[in-house]
Amino acid sequence: MMKINLTPKSAKIFLPLIILIMSLLVSVLFVVLGEKPKKFHRPQPPLSVEVFTTVPSDYNVVLETQGTVKARTESSLIPEISGRITHVSDAFRSGGFFKQGQRLVQIDPRNYKIDIRVAEANLAEQQFRLEEENARVTLALKNWQKINPNKKASDLTLHIPQLKLAQAALDSAKAQLEKAQINLEKTQIIAPYDGRIVEQLADVGQFVSTGSVLARIYSVDVAEIRLPLNNQQIEFLDFEDDYFDSADTNTKKTPVEISAQVGLTTYQWHGDIARAEGSIDIKSRQLFIVTQVKNPYGKVGDNPPLKVGQYVTARIKGKVLKNVFVIPRIALREDNKVLIITPEDTLKFRTVKVLWSDQNSYVISEGLTVDERLCITPINFVTEGRKVSVYNAQIEAAP
Repeated sequence: MMKINLTPKSAKIFLPLIILIMSLLVSVLFVVLGEKPKKFHRPQPPLSVEVFTTVPSDYNVVLETQGTVKARTESSLIPEISGRITHVSDAFRSGGFFKQGQRLVQIDPRNYKIDIRVAEANLAEQQFRLEEENARVTLALKNWQKINPNKKASDLTLHIPQLKLAQAALDSAKAQLEKAQINLEKTQIIAPYDGRIVEQLADVGQFVSTGSVLARIYSVDVAEIRLPLNNQQIEFLDFEDDYFDSADTNTKKTPVEISAQVGLTTYQWHGDIARAEGSIDIKSRQLFIVTQVKNPYGKVGDNPPLKVGQYVTARIKGKVLKNVFVIPRIALREDNKVLIITPEDTLKFRTVKVLWSDQNSYVISEGLTVDERLCITPINFVTEGRKVSVYNAQIEAAP
């Protein structure tokens, strides 16, 4: 046997290497000859979730929009004659109400009464001249028949042109008298409808000329609200628009619920869609429909008047969607997917088709069947096939 002599210096170098090599050999023998470790799978506890059970139903779409109240008719009171204002009605004040046919403003009528007297005198004169010409025609005809019994006289001989001229002058005098009477009537500014004064621009003692504005007014019989609808809302609007060549008139009423907040109280009014505007707005790409509310200033319960310029919210009764599934908004996840709980109580994703949505619900037309269970518990990380336990089941459709 070979004997290796190690000096103290070399022993310090080789002895640690020998120990390291021997340790590695022992470790390899343990790995090769030892038993493989057994894998231990810790069971995952079922996830406790709340479910919603699907039930088919009919859903009445309600379209929500906003608009501003306007009067159906807005006008300016403009005199057709000139003169000084001698009297105004008590209602002729900003904010004042008036009735149709009520006299609002009186313009000094004296000059126009004088014009009537002048026109009457001219009419009497022209009537006399016509009678005079009639007598001349009769006399000329008798004289001609005596001298020329078998010949026909000319119109000039019988004074026919003079008679026509006298008749025309009489007609002109009648027209002048009628015009003077109309001008006298125009000295009274009469209310064209039941309405209210927006702005008073003239008063007693002021001289007004033809075309000057006395006041701005609007009607109070019907209020109109111009309401915008987007492309999706138009699809579910239960209102038949008019066609150019259609003989049928649209008699179906589409109800609209109008609400506005005054202070801390919300009031409601009821109206109907009157018409849709003839074109879609180019900038907003929306269609405007016009809703009418009758007697907006009438006393109805505790409601205040529905004033012009007031901002309101409208809820329009739309189409009824048949045999759809109404689910809570929390049940729908990204990419229009829902979490189905299978009969084995495991999770499974499914894509559905959303037909409509509101503040509380989604309306599903495709992708669901009757009595399916939807997970409505928020879960950050979802794995298909994970076991769940149901702790609450809702069987009624969402409102």
